[in-house]
Amino acid sequence: MESRIASSAAVSEVLNVNNYLVWKVQVRTYLIAQDLWEIVKATDECPKQEDDEAAFKAWTKKNAMALHVIQISCEPRLCFVIRRISLAKIAWDTLKAICKIDKSDYDGMKNNENSGFSQYLSFEKHIRKGDWDAANQFINSHPEAVSARISILEVQLYTLPSLLDI
Repeated sequence: MESRIASSAAVSEVLNVNNYLVWKVQVRTYLIAQDLWEIVKATDECPKQEDDEAAFKAWTKKNAMALHVIQISCEPRLCFVIRRISLAKIAWDTLKAICKIDKSDYDGMKNNENSGFSQYLSFEKHIRKGDWDAANQFINSHPEAVSARISILEVQLYTLPSLLDI
């Protein structure tokens, strides 16, 4: 059974693929309040350990805190996808790529029926079935999939037949 109750004081409901816009506002606000947002936005680059040990430790701690907030505010399936990511910025960008839907995605689909989405169908099927080993193997063999932009229209066009058993 999927958890709908937030496991973090940062958000009212954990992130799932349907509530990204609300989630991102809540988590961003929380990270700003905790002075961690600059880590996620990468305006605060990681200092080199050999140049400044104290600054490196402080940055590493802030990154871990921001990453922890992101991880505990996601539903288990999304947390699984980002579980091996060690940088808060990359975790944030990965979740954004998975969940965010822009109007421009719809506009781009008007004249583009063969957009390459079909290569991600097996990944989507692995996630639906809960086959996390296969999903992880797909990500390892297709690292570009982490940042691929897929519109909701593409998802609907390609997955509707499988959802209806056509």
